[in-house]
Amino acid sequence: MDEIIIRTGCKEDMPWVTQLLIDGVAGRHFNPTVNRQADGLLNEILRCGAFEMMKARHGTIYRTRVNARFDVAEINGEPASFLITLSEGRETELHLTGTKKQFRRRGCARRLAQHAIELANNQTRIFARCYRASSFAIDSLKKMGFVQDGEDKDTVELALKL
Repeated sequence: MDEIIIRTGCKEDMPWVTQLLIDGVAGRHFNPTVNRQADGLLNEILRCGAFEMMKARHGTIYRTRVNARFDVAEINGEPASFLITLSEGRETELHLTGTKKQFRRRGCARRLAQHAIELANNQTRIFARCYRASSFAIDSLKKMGFVQDGEDKDTVELALKL
């Protein structure tokens, strides 16, 4: 059985996380703007635990500052997976995640999501927005108790049923 440890992400994690984000754009799992923003996003999270972003919600686009966490799952001491979680008001979003190929289907992303849910225990809403190409992530979240809460032509929004 693999030993999975969750820790806070650090500067040394940036190269492999950035590469996973770039690969995820190629696989249509992330918005193409992630290619240009990955390093800046990670640096800002590491520097101050927050960043400004444009959000599109309910037909409105607006600029907001969100709190952010960058967590890493290690398997047997090797970085395997990451999760960036955003918090704004009484909501927590499982925002960006990725797992190195050799560690997929070994429980890393699930453990990271469980960790984020535990940290957000008093939030009124915990959700994730997934591109339809991320069918494995969508199915995994549903197995954890998330239910579809919205959709558009490219994405599915899932919220944890409390």
